[in-house]
Amino acid sequence: MATRINNVKTMELPKVLRLMRVCNVGCSLLQIIAGITGLISIVTLNITGGLVSVYVITFGLLFLLFECRLTSMETRIRRNFGFLYSYKGRAGFIFFIGFLDFGMNTTLGTVAGVFMCCNALLNLFIMCQHPEFKLGHISASADPTTGYTTGNQEAATYLSANPQVAMQAGTFALSAQPGLFIANLDMEPAPQDDAGESEPLLKYERVGGHFHTLLRDDALSCIAGHMNFICVGTFSGHVLMLELNGRYIRRLHQHHKRVHEISIDESGQHIVSCSDDGTVAVYALLPMSTELDASRVVIPTSGGEVNIYNFYNAVYSSQLEPGYATKRERSFACGGISGQLIVNKKGWIIDKENTVHEGEGPVHCIRYHDHLLAWVNDWGVKVYDTATDTRVTYIERPPNCPPLELCRAHLVWHTLTSGDLVLLVGWGHTLRVVKFTASTSSTSSNDDTTTTPPATTPPSKATPAVVFGSAALSAEVVSYVTFDFFVAGVSPWGDSAVCVLAFRPPGSASSTPLPSTPSVSRQGQKETGEGLVEATPCPEMHVIDWRGTQMAVDMLPLRGFEKLRATDYHALCLTFPRHTTNSPVLFLCTPKDVVVCRVRDVDDRVAYALSQRAYENALAIALTDVPSLKRHALDELVEYYLGELVLSQQYATAADVCRRLLSPHLWEKYVYVFAQKGQLSAIAKFMPTSNPRLPTSQYEMVLKHFLDTDPAQLLQIIRKWPKPRMSDRRPSSNGNSNSNGNGIVAAEYTKTASLFDPLYDSSAWILQLETVVRRRRLAETDVDRMTMETSYLMEALAELYTATEQYDNALRIYLSQGSLCTNKDHAFKLIVEHNLWDSIQNKIKSDQLKVHAIVKQLEHKKELLHEYLHSLVVHRLADYNAEMYASLHELQAYQFCSERSPPLWDAMIFILGRMGQQKKALDFILTQLQNVKQAIQFVQDNGDELWDYLVEISLTNRGYIEELLEYASDHQIDPIKIMRKIPDDMEITGLKAKVQQIIANYRIQNKSTHQFCVFECGHTYHMECLEEKSMLWKQPPHDSMDLRCFQCDHSTLRMAAPTASGAAAKGLTDQQLELARLTIAQG
Repeated sequence: MATRINNVKTMELPKVLRLMRVCNVGCSLLQIIAGITGLISIVTLNITGGLVSVYVITFGLLFLLFECRLTSMETRIRRNFGFLYSYKGRAGFIFFIGFLDFGMNTTLGTVAGVFMCCNALLNLFIMCQHPEFKLGHISASADPTTGYTTGNQEAATYLSANPQVAMQAGTFALSAQPGLFIANLDMEPAPQDDAGESEPLLKYERVGGHFHTLLRDDALSCIAGHMNFICVGTFSGHVLMLELNGRYIRRLHQHHKRVHEISIDESGQHIVSCSDDGTVAVYALLPMSTELDASRVVIPTSGGEVNIYNFYNAVYSSQLEPGYATKRERSFACGGISGQLIVNKKGWIIDKENTVHEGEGPVHCIRYHDHLLAWVNDWGVKVYDTATDTRVTYIERPPNCPPLELCRAHLVWHTLTSGDLVLLVGWGHTLRVVKFTASTSSTSSNDDTTTTPPATTPPSKATPAVVFGSAALSAEVVSYVTFDFFVAGVSPWGDSAVCVLAFRPPGSASSTPLPSTPSVSRQGQKETGEGLVEATPCPEMHVIDWRGTQMAVDMLPLRGFEKLRATDYHALCLTFPRHTTNSPVLFLCTPKDVVVCRVRDVDDRVAYALSQRAYENALAIALTDVPSLKRHALDELVEYYLGELVLSQQYATAADVCRRLLSPHLWEKYVYVFAQKGQLSAIAKFMPTSNPRLPTSQYEMVLKHFLDTDPAQLLQIIRKWPKPRMSDRRPSSNGNSNSNGNGIVAAEYTKTASLFDPLYDSSAWILQLETVVRRRRLAETDVDRMTMETSYLMEALAELYTATEQYDNALRIYLSQGSLCTNKDHAFKLIVEHNLWDSIQNKIKSDQLKVHAIVKQLEHKKELLHEYLHSLVVHRLADYNAEMYASLHELQAYQFCSERSPPLWDAMIFILGRMGQQKKALDFILTQLQNVKQAIQFVQDNGDELWDYLVEISLTNRGYIEELLEYASDHQIDPIKIMRKIPDDMEITGLKAKVQQIIANYRIQNKSTHQFCVFECGHTYHMECLEEKSMLWKQPPHDSMDLRCFQCDHSTLRMAAPTASGAAAKGLTDQQLELARLTIAQG
């Protein structure tokens, strides 16, 4: 038994969690089955047992759904049964439902209860005895409290959303315990000029999570980062992998002594660490996986392999080469107290070690970039090209620099957006920016030393020595800056700036001193003397450009900074490619603290502006990136700014802000605000009329305001707003086909959508305006003249008359205004569109109008001038002034018409017809006008000899042929001739129907053209009708010469004509033909 207990204690965490889940699922299934069998007790009228069985089934299903981790149910279970997401709460729940099983009084229920209680005891034993649970080393994927927020975290969120409260609680934030998951640091801003305080550039957050447990018994010695996680090394030799928010993932390896440096490759699958114990550990993790929603990368909590390399001396730095995971010969570089820079390449059987450099003191910092390898020793910085095995450059150690054990050198490679490569070297009190470019030839040999002055070095500052040794690359110091502090960390900040973590030794003056009081003895005297140890100033974060101009500076009250040296600080820079901004995220690490430094986002900048009561600035900042707002609402910021504008009586600006930014649900509120301030005129022109549609009372309130104060503005508003129409009136119940038996219209037929409701009651406003106009006219002294205010009111009334289709009343107002009318064109539009000529006939005296005055007014309206002059022209002027028309020639007229744009085709066709060029005119009709019917009419008017030509030119277009076939039966066109000339490959739409129509029309025409019969007596008959009457009267059949007249019994037949034209040719008069038609009709 003891062996099994020890096995559980030493079991790996994933196996333990898997065992617990299997036991929970099995016990829940057993409980559900026991509850179902317990329902049988209802049959025996055991109501208590039945109810207990229902509860047992319910709790069993809940526990089963929890362990199944269904995505659709996860949120609901977490929200309503949060106690299941803590191991203690879950164990108590298992005990509860286990004892509930005993209440069913069944054998299976008792068995289920025993198993449930045993499962609960197993959970408690694991929580109390397993080392991972005791130390708190549980990963985020295994920790059920993931996503929970503690009270401290909620307080931190509230403080970040309310900067005023945060500033008042600044002292508390400085002394806060490290239990917070992420707590805002109250950083002291840089001193500003008396003109005013500028906005901070950076914000700082203390990382909690597992660091709370880790820093209790250990201290951090180094840090490294990846896009998805960070790795930290401790003074006791631990290498831990954590999430970016500090949650524990796994422990990779434990060195025997302090971990000096950790390096992670780009894929995040390979990690290297080095230690004072002389070992270098290379970890190969399992590949990371991404969840289905691609929102979170799952990092493996176990598995992988570790390769240990022992160099028997303390190793200070180790770096994996770029692209380590994708290369066949994987290599890493390391160096330490032995003074050797070693590049290790992984071979098939054994690894290869190559000593690149040695003999110049310990190697403290190594940095890789592509095939370039840079390192630091006691002499300076060297850059080596691993592709060509040549040295690229050498940078000397700065003068007056303390030993590397007290102030490390910092190397950071950075690629600019232009593609240039720079190396940032922060060492001692100096910062160098070294730019690497491709060179066509070598400037010196490998042993020569050449000094190149930096491009931006101030004249008073020293110039470093730079050595060029590669024919492919050359290096140049483009910036050299000195400080009054020691550089404890360097990070690139864009293409022309850097972040520098500053350390000031004890006794040095800080550039941004913290408010503090001197140390006072018990007797109240200030302590002085040689034994007094001066305090170490706070570290500082400086953002400077390459020229040394300071952009921002903050003091960082990190934990334990009073006892730290410059080598105890570490700065890690991470850049997230998929982030909305390219600004890096800095992790500042000390032995007892980890702080995240990043650019203040939109919410932070808005909160700062609100704390300064700069509401306009806060709104402007929010509008630059509205989707990124998390803690502030845009509507709230708009209301803050509007409140400030209203208080300062800037109503025009406030109205413009409403027009641009006000949300639909706030319009009703602010219309009343402007009304209370008596400033409706400022907001009225911006009031929405469709989205949103405000209450009718607000629109009428605006109209009433302008009616009393500004009639001109009333007219503009009525013209601008949508007019109420006759169709906008709600249907009444009278005569409505949808009404029920009581004559009441159902609600669904009377309720109108708010979008289509009229803005105001037009009938009521017409009556009100008529009353006001009538009173003003009575009050005016001069009856024949009216004031401009009255004129505006009358025009507003005319607009409402027009909207309600009372056009006569509207025209009467426009005509009565005379020169005061501001919309004269609308009066003429009413006359033309609504045919109001009768209303103005008696008001025009054309005989008193002078022609030259009208022509002068119409000289810019050519069409109206033409119509007016055409009405005045005297017909047949050529009879009185033939010389004037003698110069007009048909060719000149044709040329004039053809030069117009577009040409006057109808006139040109008419002129060609007059000139005898009928075929050319026919071509224009078909090619330009494309009117077959007009072409047929033209042929009928100009001779039958054009029919063949019309058929010929119509064969080029299928549409022309189809129209000719349609008109063939109505005109003298031979359809057979047309169909014979149709090409075989031309497809005619509906040819069969067209032929049938032609045949039917032909029969009708043939029937109507039978012979006429005319007797000597003068009576005329239709031959077919005459024969039918003879048959009806039963007369014996005889030839046509024996026919008799039915009116006078005359038998002498004068003549018979086949058609009407033939009858006329044979001497029949029109009177006789008409008499024949009447006779036929009577017969």
